[in-house]
Amino acid sequence: MEITFTRTKERSCRITAVRDDGVTVSVPTNGRKAEIPHEFCHYVVEREFRLEYALWGSIAAGALFPGMKIISGRQKPHAGDRSRMLLKQIDGKGELFVDLFVGLAHKATGSFFEGEGYRGEERRQLHMEKLSSLSPAQISRTVAALLDVQRKWDSVGPGDSITVTWTVGAKAAKNRKATRKRA
Repeated sequence: MEITFTRTKERSCRITAVRDDGVTVSVPTNGRKAEIPHEFCHYVVEREFRLEYALWGSIAAGALFPGMKIISGRQKPHAGDRSRMLLKQIDGKGELFVDLFVGLAHKATGSFFEGEGYRGEERRQLHMEKLSSLSPAQISRTVAALLDVQRKWDSVGPGDSITVTWTVGAKAAKNRKATRKRA
């Protein structure tokens, strides 16, 4: 899946994704203004930890989150049922973990959200425990990747884009092989 982040203003962007099935979707931003788009940080964290069914892996597999729109292409039969199934399968705790790591990464890279804050001490404590189970090498690698994305994003002007490829998960690999065979 190809994901394109287009800077629209200094601290905002538009996101589109061309899934391996040929469907192009728009992905809403979370509305927070940050130096690096929150969804771009999700991409890096999910890629580095090889999270197959968080935000981007779910979209690649056919999930349509609230606010997403199909821009072009035709979905396969029963795509709505598949999307609902995928949304139910997402491990909410895992997604919250990703959000916390992304939030901490924003802080580590100096990219703060306007009005950012934890939603409850209990939630913060749960995710701090998960973070403490990560190896220093995993954290280091992910923060380095985020800093690299920040440098690249800083060089993008309004109207310009960065396109990345989502390659995590069996579904993504299977779809890429099928696409190559058709070509």
